[in-house]
This record gives sequence, structure tokens and C-alpha cells, in this order.
Amino acid sequence: LKTEKAKRDPEFRDKVLRAYEYQCAVCGFDVRLGMSHLALEAAHIKWHQAGGPDIEANGLALCALHHKLFDRGAFTITESIKMVVSERAHGRVGFNEWLMNFHGRSLHKPQRLKYYPETTFIRWHAHEVFQGPSRYVQGIRSDSF
Repeated sequence: LKTEKAKRDPEFRDKVLRAYEYQCAVCGFDVRLGMSHLALEAAHIKWHQAGGPDIEANGLALCALHHKLFDRGAFTITESIKMVVSERAHGRVGFNEWLMNFHGRSLHKPQRLKYYPETTFIRWHAHEVFQGPSRYVQGIRSDSF
């Protein structure tokens, strides 16, 4: 029995970064060296290996740090595109600056409504990846993602 892996779209990174105007959706990071964007990546909300498509609505432009934290489930996003941090995440140096300062805040949104993260992908990440429960955020119900 032979199964074929879904092919990745080589344009996915460029499409997602362009949709987010070449900045991290969490912190706004956009360092360049000449014309090259450094440490800015296209993260799948629903992972490619789990059947997530290579489309803008399943992607977030994230700096390398926030990409790793998102993929490990240290934070997720709500259906209203706000970042929520896991109660299980903790640390000293960098924890407040790079995670807690963004907890409960809206992410930078893509430039077009059609590129906004789709609810089905957000829910997949929240249930399959996020290391919940989330920390308390006024006005956000933990069952809303």
C-alpha cells in the first residue's frame, strides 16, 4: 500500500508574508538584511502533515520565535484573532516580553479579509496543538476557541 504525501506549495511562504505585509502577526518583527526578510516565517495554523492546506487563510506570518512557540502550543489564537497563552507556559527572561505582553491582544491582521485565519483551522490548532488551558483574559471565554 502506497500513500502519496500532499505536495507543498512553494509559494505558500511568499503568499502569507505578503498577506501580512512582511511582519510578524504577533510582535510586528520585520528585520531585513538588504532586501531579504530575516527570521520571518509562514506558519501553518492547521499543520500541513495533518491535512492543512497551503493557503493564506491557514497561515500566519510569524517571527522565528513566535513560530516555534505557536507550533509547540505555548499560545494559540481565538476566533476573534486574539493571542492567548497557555497556563503551562512559564519562564523568566523573555517570558513577559515575548509572550505575556501579547496575551489577550489582537494579532496584526492580514491586509485582505479573505486572508483572515479560517475558524476551522483556528479550532484545530486550539484542540490539537495548544497546551491549554489558557490563562485568564477578560472578555474571552476559554470555550470560544
